[in-house]
Amino acid sequence: MFARRLNEVKPTIQSLKTMITLTQQYNISQDCIGCSYDHIYHNWNLFRKDAKKMFPNLLNKYLIVVEPHKSMFPHYHILTEYHNFNKNELSDLRSLYPYRLNVSQAKNPSGYAYKYLAKEQNNDNFQCLLSSLNKRQYYTSKSLLPSVKTIREKYRDPKVWYVGSGKEFSNYSEYRCFSKNEAQSLPFNLNWEHICSNKSYSVFGKRI
Repeated sequence: MFARRLNEVKPTIQSLKTMITLTQQYNISQDCIGCSYDHIYHNWNLFRKDAKKMFPNLLNKYLIVVEPHKSMFPHYHILTEYHNFNKNELSDLRSLYPYRLNVSQAKNPSGYAYKYLAKEQNNDNFQCLLSSLNKRQYYTSKSLLPSVKTIREKYRDPKVWYVGSGKEFSNYSEYRCFSKNEAQSLPFNLNWEHICSNKSYSVFGKRI
């Protein structure tokens, strides 16, 4: 059944042949992870409004998948309808975003969509961080929402994320990422509590 439904939405996703990647500059030892997710979302909204004025058809259909760097700070992969940017248009597009913006052509858009949605759905550390920040893993235009829901349903993970022995993530007001060495040397009077870790970094939160 899922295979049939995935095949049904494939033509819709396959039309999204342009990939735009938005990144930001972070200081992983000083910047707040929670703030970084708000920051990139804010910059995306500004970029979207200005890009629609410059390229009216570019963002009629889009799928954004939020992906973490190893440091757990986010970047956006945006699949949108095909546009063959010339050199001047590409320069104009990059001028709308204050940080790094890359544009490439997606040879297999549905494969990219499945890959990114499934990959991070199974990333325990990322899912617990999204839960803690009450953030979404993807954003999409209304016309693509049924297709994306079909993909997500296949890879849906029923787990609910909590800190330790049942303390909800909403009890934390600020999040930062520390390397393992930095985490071990954190003074206790800073009130940082461990939330989750990957191989290189640990995410800590401050109590409200």
